[in-house]
Amino acid sequence: MTRIRALVEKLVEQYRTNDPFTLCSDLGIEILTMQLPPSIRGFYVTLLHVPFIYLNQGLSGEQERRAVCAHELGHALLHQEYNSLFLQKNTEFVTERYEKEANLFAGYLLLDGAFCKDCRCNGWTLEQISRYVALPEEVVSHCIC
Repeated sequence: MTRIRALVEKLVEQYRTNDPFTLCSDLGIEILTMQLPPSIRGFYVTLLHVPFIYLNQGLSGEQERRAVCAHELGHALLHQEYNSLFLQKNTEFVTERYEKEANLFAGYLLLDGAFCKDCRCNGWTLEQISRYVALPEEVVSHCIC
């Protein structure tokens, strides 16, 4: 997973931000918010060579929107040739690896060193950090500094 961390570090250095919305804008990835089934928090797709991230308008707050956007940005940069919704619904192709990689991308992007240090200094638990950044605990534990 060092390639994912290296990609995130390169992006943050090049664009001087770890904000997934700003990165999407800088990279030419359109973000659309719309009503989606509750089971779909967001998805990435390319239509006519234009990359799109769709976010569910029912997401519970800004932190969850950032986490989902970061996860889908991970798909956009790591798995641009795959449509995971299509693969899950129409094939027997296992997409678990891609989901884990997109989660790690989101974790590395959102859990920067300064944030981690502040959380540790303030005595936050892994569960508290996980809830705050809206990422699974296993991702936080893997990505935390």
